[in-house]
Amino acid sequence: MMSIARLSKEPALAEYFALVHPFFWWVFVWQMRIAAKHVQAAGRTGALIRISWWGRVRIEYLGDPRPDPSAHRPAEPTRKAWDDPSWSSAFPAIFNADAPHTLFVLRASGEKGSPRSVLTKGACAPITDTS
Repeated sequence: MMSIARLSKEPALAEYFALVHPFFWWVFVWQMRIAAKHVQAAGRTGALIRISWWGRVRIEYLGDPRPDPSAHRPAEPTRKAWDDPSWSSAFPAIFNADAPHTLFVLRASGEKGSPRSVLTKGACAPITDTS
């Protein structure tokens, strides 16, 4: 059996033991066990309790009912799995390594393959060094 002094130093129970006079700690432990059994028998997740200085534990409010384990159904995915054939598509023939093709064609009017704009025509005149 666990020592009451050691139990009173547990972080989860220390604040409850601080409310009770040390002479009545045995009564408090006994009352807490009874309250826990009542909450468990009622099928609830927890309870709001009131503790007196002499160790009396009174259940003020029972918590929410425990969820029914048979009611749990895992969420169904909203999309198909990645290995599903519906995600596959025919690879375009232009990327086929066997077929002769040209992927990139440079345009005659620009170095980078883009045509010159009408707005910038003539703006790219060479600058001569006058020094």
